Amino acid sequence: MVEQFNAKRVIFPSEEQREFLLNVNGILNLSCIELAKLLKISSRTLIDWKREKFSMPLKVVKILARKTNRKMPEHIEIKNSFWHVNKAAKLGGIAVYKKYGKIGGDPEIRKQKWYESTIISG
Repeated sequence: MVEQFNAKRVIFPSEEQREFLLNVNGILNLSCIELAKLLKISSRTLIDWKREKFSMPLKVVKILARKTNRKMPEHIEIKNSFWHVNKAAKLGGIAVYKKYGKIGGDPEIRKQKWYESTIISG
């Protein structure tokens, strides 16, 4: 299970991840549920991959290429796990700034609230 969270991800060009999965499905002649069982994932995950909602793990792409006797797809980008976190953090910071106007709040109010919480709990 831990291996899954540390897996490298494959970023396909637009619409190519869907095409790749549809070709695999056609070659193996399996239903969505059967293919999901073969990959040891939920059918919902497979559907999300087909909709290109999420990127696929490199390990899964290699398994599917091997099962269909095909080469790895061309024009893919292989990224490390958590490659998107930096971008997401920046977007989150921008959203907080737009909503509240500043990040971190007033230090005096923070000290006062900290003091009140330690008196109440202590």
